[in-house]
Amino acid sequence: MATAACGESPSRLGSASAIVADTETRYHLLKIGCYSRTKATTPTGSFLSSGQFTVGGHRWRINYYPNGESADSADYISLYLLLDDKATNSSVKVQAQFKFQISSTDQVKNTPSLASTNVNTYGEDSSWSWGHRKFIKREDFEKSNDLRDDSFTIRCDVAVIGEIRTEKTTEIPSATTFVTVPPSDLNQQLVDLLETEKGADVVFEVSGETFAAHRCLLAARSPVFSAELYGLMKEGDTAGVVRIEDMEAQVNIDKKQLVPLPAMSSSAAGNSSRSASTSTIVADTETGYHLLKIDGYSRTKGTPNGTAIASSQFIVGGHRWRIYYYPNGDHTDNADYMSFYLLLDEKKNTKTKSVKVWTLFQICFADQAKALPTLTSKTVRTFGDGSSWSWGYSKFIKREDFEKSKDLRDDSFTIRCDIAIVREFLVETTEVLPPKSFVSVPPPDMNLQLGELLETEKGADVVFEVAGERFAAHRCVLAARSPVFGAELYGLMKEGNAAVVVRVEDMEARVFKLLLRFVYTDSLPEMKKKDEGIMCQHLLVAADRYNLERLKLICEEKLCKHISTGTVSNMLLLADQHHCSGLQKACCNFLGSSANLSPVSRGWLFVMKQLVLGCWCLH
Repeated sequence: MATAACGESPSRLGSASAIVADTETRYHLLKIGCYSRTKATTPTGSFLSSGQFTVGGHRWRINYYPNGESADSADYISLYLLLDDKATNSSVKVQAQFKFQISSTDQVKNTPSLASTNVNTYGEDSSWSWGHRKFIKREDFEKSNDLRDDSFTIRCDVAVIGEIRTEKTTEIPSATTFVTVPPSDLNQQLVDLLETEKGADVVFEVSGETFAAHRCLLAARSPVFSAELYGLMKEGDTAGVVRIEDMEAQVNIDKKQLVPLPAMSSSAAGNSSRSASTSTIVADTETGYHLLKIDGYSRTKGTPNGTAIASSQFIVGGHRWRIYYYPNGDHTDNADYMSFYLLLDEKKNTKTKSVKVWTLFQICFADQAKALPTLTSKTVRTFGDGSSWSWGYSKFIKREDFEKSKDLRDDSFTIRCDIAIVREFLVETTEVLPPKSFVSVPPPDMNLQLGELLETEKGADVVFEVAGERFAAHRCVLAARSPVFGAELYGLMKEGNAAVVVRVEDMEARVFKLLLRFVYTDSLPEMKKKDEGIMCQHLLVAADRYNLERLKLICEEKLCKHISTGTVSNMLLLADQHHCSGLQKACCNFLGSSANLSPVSRGWLFVMKQLVLGCWCLH
């Protein structure tokens, strides 16, 4: 090893405490299943409330204002979060944060953070509701993708702040990160090995197609493969070809499946771990339809413009209705058209003169009504006092076009009028429960399996001799993980004698053992604090030698925590020789304190002359 590891003086321990607030966070989904009806029937200043839900031991509701909370927000949708405890505890005071979102589904891409939202005080001496008077302009909302099939969902995340307390910790985390360790790339490297087929020693034949693989990896991952390839069930001909029956090649066609990657856990697949409740605002409606048959169309054409022929009276939703048919239009402007209107036939009844009925309707030719219409895309019309007693189509169809159409047969046709009466809005509340899980997927265990492969030496095809000790290993695994091993074992630098023994010079056996462990498992075992600094120096040199960049960065990160007045000179030399910029910066940061410059030695003066100028340049 080029640089001798040195002893170190113990680093100073720190302590820390944190002031934290106990919070309970949940979210509620309010589904609006009939937006156009809520807009048409709820005036400015009026709201529809969600079902009651509980967060932090308090009861809450969402108040939804389709036409704004006040006159100056009449063009907007307003949303407010209400603390619904006033009736039971008028002296309550609650601090909470909240955030509203709307979408066409009940899913959000990411769980929203409430850290940047205001903390509002609800209850006595404050307000019982807080929200957004101009949450979104109605015109913009109706053009957005958040409104689909006249429905949308409001999500409200609520965090109720409880007791503020102090937590004590034993160690102060480093304020500066000098080294960033990338995530494990073991999976991808094994996939690349499979794709390149380097060192493949077995071939599978499935439905006429062949797939090259590596015996030792298959045996490590599957006991059946292990038995087939090494044990009593050993299959294959002299050419090392294993034929698989009763399986389609398509099942095996994705080569990545031969090195199964760790799957995302079921909990990670969700977009939020917060518990939730949901309520839905639905319109209580009664629907019906009436058929008006015009038998003898040519005779009705003599009816003057502006004169209607009325259907018989019919009842839908407890109200009386008629269809008005104008053969020559209801006005001189549309004398070339046929007009149809739906009339609320209760105007003459003085007892119900103040009636007001919210209605959706559709008038069409009966032959065109092939399925029961939903009416969700229709505009809600208000019939009765203070509005109009009839609504309809002044230019339903041009008479000339109608007479040429297939809707007129034998001088007859039929009109169908579908009606939906909106009575009131109902709130349905349910608790959102996690879906039942019938299958529990365990966490990935590939690292453990490869570690066992190294321990058992099953299928090992190379032996390393290091400082008198021997270590059996697998060429394909080493080549997948390290380009240097790949070149030594398969390429131009191929080493080893007939017995396939590779001798490694200038390295301790215990260091090489840890190096192999990392190659197979992509992790290092826990080391004693007093040994970690020295071992990581040796391992860093070994990692640099075999181009194991992630191991090198792990060692570099650990060494940044072992810088002291007794080790800084050696650390600087190590960083300089092996191009460890993060470690070099950490040393410079340590030297930035005048207290760390006091212990002077001849060795330190030499290092100072060689490196300190370059060290300051890093700043």
